[in-house]
Amino acid sequence: MFCTNCGQRLTDDANFCGHCGQRIIQPDLASISEAVKDLVTDKAEDIVIQDDNLSSCDNLKNDDVAQKASYIGEISYPKTSNIPNSVQRKNEPQYIETHSPFLEDYLIIKRENTSTHSVSYCLLNTISNKQSEWFDCINYSGYGIFYIERGGLKGLMEDSFENYQLWDQMSNSERGYYCVAKDGKWAVITIRHKRIEQVTAYEYDYFSPFIEGAAIVKQNGKYGYFLYDKDTNKMRMLPRVLDGAHDFVINATKCVATVIYQGKSYEMDKKGNLYEKEKLERNWVEIIGTAFFIWLILVVGVGVLYNMIFNEMSLNEAYQAQILFDAPTVVIALVTAISALMLSIKYHKQDDIYVLKMNIASSKASDK
Repeated sequence: MFCTNCGQRLTDDANFCGHCGQRIIQPDLASISEAVKDLVTDKAEDIVIQDDNLSSCDNLKNDDVAQKASYIGEISYPKTSNIPNSVQRKNEPQYIETHSPFLEDYLIIKRENTSTHSVSYCLLNTISNKQSEWFDCINYSGYGIFYIERGGLKGLMEDSFENYQLWDQMSNSERGYYCVAKDGKWAVITIRHKRIEQVTAYEYDYFSPFIEGAAIVKQNGKYGYFLYDKDTNKMRMLPRVLDGAHDFVINATKCVATVIYQGKSYEMDKKGNLYEKEKLERNWVEIIGTAFFIWLILVVGVGVLYNMIFNEMSLNEAYQAQILFDAPTVVIALVTAISALMLSIKYHKQDDIYVLKMNIASSKASDK
């Protein structure tokens, strides 16, 4: 006889499996029909079996009757308790399990289906001997919380294994905060004292992943931000009043995002300040003055030095030769004047400046 749970061979009078502890139920002979009981006790010769094939045989022997009766008996009471587990459950999935250390005081159990080769995992706390449910993926995400996946859903599980949540979509973490989606709506959850807590209701249409500590939020066609405020050391929600929003980026001086508010483009910092780009007017007096100075240096200064060094002229002779308005001198003067003007314009180039226009966190629009 074999154990119906693990397939271990047992003695015929065993009540429990010594390998897995499964209770063994002995067959109840009292429930077997009298006809089958007669067949088992070699009284088949006294039973009349209604069978056209058997009754038509003139030379029918008791051995033939017993063989047929034995077949009928097997149908009436199949002895499934003596069939090994691997045979009884050949249509049920079989698994191979392996145990591996996972963090301190935890084991991760890997279970592989030998037919489909699909893999699932669970955790075992070696101190409390508690075991989690089975998931497609388990990883430690910090703050005493495990990241889990099951059936295409993503979620988090507390280290007690008693509470876990799965969502349709889930963002990356920002200081223990997550943006999660369920049934097409988004919310914010956080981890406090190794517990999963919901911060907002499922009322938002969209959350982007956290980039530079900020996630874009969309609600009723308007955009805002859920971000980390360095001054207060807390996460905060900027009002959903923007017509368009982009991720925050770090430029040369500060971290800003390009947003659209009431049809205009602004640069916005994490405090909600909107800056509008403006161009400075050029000061042409300074440009022309600088150009003239450069021209004098190029035309007069360089020319005089050239005549003094290479033509061996005195300073007065070199100067007089340089101010002659012959054709070559005029051409050189014009070319150097244009060059001087371009150099002056480049020197006086003004960068675009950003002027503070408003703060959406404190404006009346933020109350909408």
